[in-house]
Amino acid sequence: MSVEVRLVRLFRRETRQYCEQSESMSSYHASEISLPCDSGRIAQLSSNAKAQGSTTLQKEIYRFVIIIASIALTLAIVVIITWAAWLNKKHKGFISVAALVINVVSVMVAMVPGESML
Repeated sequence: MSVEVRLVRLFRRETRQYCEQSESMSSYHASEISLPCDSGRIAQLSSNAKAQGSTTLQKEIYRFVIIIASIALTLAIVVIITWAAWLNKKHKGFISVAALVINVVSVMVAMVPGESML
């Protein structure tokens, strides 16, 4: 058995013993908070929170993103319909298909909130 394997087993055994001792103690010292048994408890609690579903903040952000994306998509469709129904017929060559694509992408990017929202 290599030295690394022995050290890992020793570390695990010592950590397990420490965790068992610290669970029986009623108070923790501030320096003991970052030990593996405590971080294991934190990881277990955080994994349970993920299984419970989305938080209220996550739901609100998701709703906001859906609203902004739907508005951007609607405006892009309006730009395409306006170009096809009016501009391309009345003013032939005023805006080419390539320029239309650039305009549609510009309209959609303009809907992304900037730093002023933060």
